[in-house]
Amino acid sequence: LVICGGGNLGGYHYPEDGTLGLRVADLYPEHRVVVLPQTYVTPWDAEGRKLADRVLGRSNVDVWLRDGASWYYFNQDYHKGGVEPDTVMDHYEVPEVPKTHDWLLVRRQDAESTLQFPGGDWTDWSWEELAPRIGRHPRVMTDRLHVAILACRLQGEVWLVANTYHKNAAYFDTWWKNNPQVHFLGSQPEVDAFLREQG
Repeated sequence: LVICGGGNLGGYHYPEDGTLGLRVADLYPEHRVVVLPQTYVTPWDAEGRKLADRVLGRSNVDVWLRDGASWYYFNQDYHKGGVEPDTVMDHYEVPEVPKTHDWLLVRRQDAESTLQFPGGDWTDWSWEELAPRIGRHPRVMTDRLHVAILACRLQGEVWLVANTYHKNAAYFDTWWKNNPQVHFLGSQPEVDAFLREQG
């Protein structure tokens, strides 16, 4: 049984999403389970913690985390797990898209957004629109991790903005801190100074 990656494992912000794969795996205790890369976040509520302990404590469950901080926190609780990049990072072909526009600013409109900067969200874009819409911009500023990953894969320069918990900072530190194509803005003063520089 393979549980898709690219989300959050835990109860922070999205308790239903954070336990969905675990609820499915709980139905098949005799099956081997592989959880593809996730961000591990806490706290679980009492029911979520019981479910997580029951499923994640099994020897036939392998869990991959998408950043070093998630691996650290998960390993404190379950003493296992590995680190792999988000599945969007390397596992899908992306088209070549001509750079016809300038900046793209994408800002979350949910509980994960913490720093203020202009920009709309991408939730109304279809999956087929993502690569062409993101790829035509040579420079992208966003607090959405998947927009940053896709922009990076489409050869754009990326300014990843911190979110309300460790996901963006930890992903940057794990995979991009030595990549000159990707930059991290971790505070409101950094965001404001950057925007002033851009005019």
